[in-house]
Amino acid sequence: MEDSREAFFKNCYMEVVNKGCIGLVSGILHKKIEKMFRKMGSLSLSGKIIEVGAGQGQHFQYVAGGFDQYLETDIRNTQSHSIPGGKRRFVIADCTDLKFPDDSFDRVIATCLLVHLTDPEKALKEWRRVTIDQGVVSIWVALEPSILLRVLQKLTTKRKYSKFGFKYESIHYREHISHYPRMRMLLQEVFGKDFVTKQRFPFRGLWWHLNLVEIWSIRVSKK
Repeated sequence: MEDSREAFFKNCYMEVVNKGCIGLVSGILHKKIEKMFRKMGSLSLSGKIIEVGAGQGQHFQYVAGGFDQYLETDIRNTQSHSIPGGKRRFVIADCTDLKFPDDSFDRVIATCLLVHLTDPEKALKEWRRVTIDQGVVSIWVALEPSILLRVLQKLTTKRKYSKFGFKYESIHYREHISHYPRMRMLLQEVFGKDFVTKQRFPFRGLWWHLNLVEIWSIRVSKK
């Protein structure tokens, strides 16, 4: 099964998440992350950005503002990225054990990653650790297993898995292991001293079971 999961992420994942209605929703969410970042008045942060769990670089095209360095990391050996002057790089890295000193980055970005992690608390603490004082952490939190999310997954994602010859339940329930109520508690505890804004999609203010995603934009305060 491990080989099957690796084959899926290597050969089919981008086709699943970037095409059709799933791709449309994904693009909206990537834009929303950056819109919330702009609303925090954070475009002056033009230094170093790290994106954890970057996959094949889906988020990069949406990034607001300039930067001195954009480092994309993933535990899998996804394709390498580069732009002139070495401002954009990809390296293999474990998001729960980043090999960087404290206060290394002006911004940390994580899109649809927490739900996959066996130790999300360690990851959140690590992301906060490498962020500078007054830096920003942007996190896309899948509202797994919300009623709306499960319905849409059955109607869309499951069909795409089958199209590529993969068993949806076998991969999905091995990968989506950290559920929202736990994530919410951990986020509140790890970033309890920081300034936090959050927004659910697609229906603000409604019960999490009637939504798909919650985006957290966090300004870290270390003093």
